[in-house]
Amino acid sequence: MLEVRPLIDPGDPQLLRFLARCAEEGIINNSSLKAIKFSQMQGESGCLLGVFKDEAMISMAGAHPLTGDFQGAFRVLFRGATLPEWRNHFPFLNKDHMNSLPFSVLLPHLILWSLKRKAQKLVITTNVDFKTTKTSNTHRLMQNLEKRGLVTFWQECELFNTQQGFWELNLLEYRKRSLEFAQRQSLALPGEWIHNDRFFELVAFSNLR
Repeated sequence: MLEVRPLIDPGDPQLLRFLARCAEEGIINNSSLKAIKFSQMQGESGCLLGVFKDEAMISMAGAHPLTGDFQGAFRVLFRGATLPEWRNHFPFLNKDHMNSLPFSVLLPHLILWSLKRKAQKLVITTNVDFKTTKTSNTHRLMQNLEKRGLVTFWQECELFNTQQGFWELNLLEYRKRSLEFAQRQSLALPGEWIHNDRFFELVAFSNLR
């Protein structure tokens, strides 16, 4: 069974083991505490979550508020990564990208964390400086998810000295597909995510517009 836990202890041996594996696999943005901006992603400044299987950490992602010109927007799936041997935990392709552990397992938790902090927009960013196949594939994935109605391209601009594409998550459509997937796969999700239909409708048509 998959378990979601907050990453709040910099000395957590499972977290450190996961980061070391990421370094070995060339996943640079998840290769160290500094790379995942661990100290900056605590408390109200951010949230880091891990997926655990049999006590081993196999995936992670985070969320944090954006500032300046992005006031009211929260970035989700920050530093999303999964160890290679677990990328096929759901052994099939899914057009809605639900076979991704960060997208299917962690994103509902990250959305709830953000909404509790008055998020007015939920965004996923992609690096548009296509120096690697991975960055171009991620950007192309967002383009495909836009065709599926899960995200909408918002803008392209510089964030933390990197040119990025900003994709707004379509909350109600994502939640609908998430619940359908969870039911098919017997995937445990937070009760707050499963219930409270009216709450999500109100949020989507007031704050997230």
